[in-house]
Amino acid sequence: MHIRWPALLIQKDQAELVYLASEHDWLLERLTHIEQTDRLLDASGVTYELALAPHSQFQPDKQLSWQLSDEPLRLPQILDLVRQHASLSGHCCTAKLRAESMEQVFEIMKFLEEN
Repeated sequence: MHIRWPALLIQKDQAELVYLASEHDWLLERLTHIEQTDRLLDASGVTYELALAPHSQFQPDKQLSWQLSDEPLRLPQILDLVRQHASLSGHCCTAKLRAESMEQVFEIMKFLEEN
């Protein structure tokens, strides 16, 4: 399993998405409040679920890892999430946001994060 960056962190009950440009961004983000119900969508459109590795005598701290999701997100669902995110960020006319591919979704998110 190889996550293709950039990626979107989708947190349960949060309309705002977290744009992660690189694995380094994820390593910083995971230091904040992360829940086991969070999901990650990578640049190739693959959806992952967060899993906590069990404790062991050799690793007393919980380790975070991503596993392939049994419930992948489809382009229409992702566009709805991006529109909500854009609206919360103060962008108008979010209903007009369109994308034909995951690549375009990530271009939109990059633009939203930079502006």
